[in-house]
Amino acid sequence: MSSTFAIKSAIREPSAWPGGYPRYAVLSDGAMLCRDCACENYRAILYSTRHDLGDDWQCVGVDVLWEGTESCAHCGKDLESAYGDPDDY
Repeated sequence: MSSTFAIKSAIREPSAWPGGYPRYAVLSDGAMLCRDCACENYRAILYSTRHDLGDDWQCVGVDVLWEGTESCAHCGKDLESAYGDPDDY
């Protein structure tokens, strides 16, 4: 699946099927974006990804945050993980 298709898919369908796990855009530097920030910066992400710019907006894929804590690289909002934080157990 191409990264441009993946980012469009993640914005349209923010949960993985089956399971309903939250999906996030993964940028070229390994940071993750929440759906709201991906929507807000969609044009910049798509342009950077299509032209393989290698900058901070280039999307390299979409993934589920399985466990642990992570925050959105743009707004700083805590991202929901599929199984929570293992340190809480």
